Amino acid sequence: QCCNAEELAQIQGDNFSDEQGCTAHYTNMFEQFFATPIKNAVEAGRGTYDAAKAGKCVEAFKALGCTGSNNPSDFLDNCETPYIGLQAEGDECASIFECRAGLFCSTQSKTCTAYAASGEACSTNSEPFCGQGLYCDSSTSQCAQQKNVGDDCTSGIECSTFACDDTTNKCAEPEPVCTGQ
Repeated sequence: QCCNAEELAQIQGDNFSDEQGCTAHYTNMFEQFFATPIKNAVEAGRGTYDAAKAGKCVEAFKALGCTGSNNPSDFLDNCETPYIGLQAEGDECASIFECRAGLFCSTQSKTCTAYAASGEACSTNSEPFCGQGLYCDSSTSQCAQQKNVGDDCTSGIECSTFACDDTTNKCAEPEPVCTGQ
């Protein structure tokens, strides 16, 4: 309801065209990629879930209303993680949701694995993955610090804002989405 028809088309193309379709689309995605793996991890004793914290996150999201912002920190800054993975580095895992913070579930070894640090080897589309605040520099195949607004870039993944202006090739603030105007 925050978006007009043109903005909806820009965001999701043919995936949905109205609020009902948007709700169905994101409900299905959330269930498949978040809810089911988290439920499985909790049932296996590899994660914990705090319903009270989740409720606070929902309230924080509702409080945003139609802000016209696509900056996830607007929401995440007001949301304490309601779910925590319990598996340590080297422990068996079935999804990223089973691993402790700073670890991912390796599709190769099926174990919780540390993200690569700055200067360590990486691959842009496969393991090892770079840690938070880093990106895989394809020219060196090493993890590098994400760039700030105004720095040169060739793609959004290089930028701390995940937005690289196609015209200036500079990291930029993301454009607001869904102003309804």
